[in-house]
Amino acid sequence: MNGRTIYIYLLLLQCAIFGFSFIAIKKILDLDCPPFLFMSIRFLIGAVSLYAFRAIISTGKREILNIPKFYKKEIIYGIVAGGVLFLAFTLQTYGAKYTNPARNGLFTGLFVVFVPIIEMFLKKNFPIKSILLSLLCFCGVVVVSNISFVDLSLNFGDMLAIFCGFVFAIHFILLEKFAPDLDIDLVNFTAIQLFAVALFSGIISLLYDNDVYCQVQWSQIFLWLIFMGTMSTSLTYYIQTIVQSKITANTVSAISCMESVFAISFSLLLGYEIFTWRLLTGALIIISSMVCISLKKQGVLLR
Repeated sequence: MNGRTIYIYLLLLQCAIFGFSFIAIKKILDLDCPPFLFMSIRFLIGAVSLYAFRAIISTGKREILNIPKFYKKEIIYGIVAGGVLFLAFTLQTYGAKYTNPARNGLFTGLFVVFVPIIEMFLKKNFPIKSILLSLLCFCGVVVVSNISFVDLSLNFGDMLAIFCGFVFAIHFILLEKFAPDLDIDLVNFTAIQLFAVALFSGIISLLYDNDVYCQVQWSQIFLWLIFMGTMSTSLTYYIQTIVQSKITANTVSAISCMESVFAISFSLLLGYEIFTWRLLTGALIIISSMVCISLKKQGVLLR
């Protein structure tokens, strides 16, 4: 197994976890947990558990007990990336209240279209093949979502998810710039991102949600919160940071589009969606475009 294959498998693991997280988000919000309270708890658990993971794999008590040192560049990069993540997850979490998990996952997956378009303006080049393949992926999204351009029935949640996809595209590009920097520790950088999201979410929650904390069904959402904090936040964002230190944003965003396919699969298994041939056709288009982009040139995969 070569280095490229390992990174692809790591991204697919991340996509599977994120795909299931759309179900978890829906469950938590349906049990009266305010979105910003949910986000603050999720990302705080994520940041703390990231260091717990490091402690588990560390050798020797001295290393485990060491207090991590944060450097200026790690803090600046982490806060900037964390602020973008905060906006993206705010849109995604509120979108989950107004649309079903599959549509939320699919429209969020439009980052695969936005990444090459944004890079086109930033780098002042025109990657025609990447844009065409990304548009092919978008066609798969349209097919799966059963959207008619004659009667475009996008609800409020869908619009939030689309904007969320754009913000996630910005985050991909930021990680492409920040993660390869040899002067930053990837665990510190990832943890600061997560702490930033937890802090911003917690402040807003205390200002606007504090009167409904007692209505939250804590006993029923506890395990979902643990899953979201450890697996769908700490593990997944550390994976993404590692991978983006080696692989370009275009390729990562293309492979990450599998998140939408996993969201559909879990929605089908849990009864949120009914199987149709249209759904299968759209998923195959998404997978095909992802494969074409990621395997187009071996040279674009690794830095």
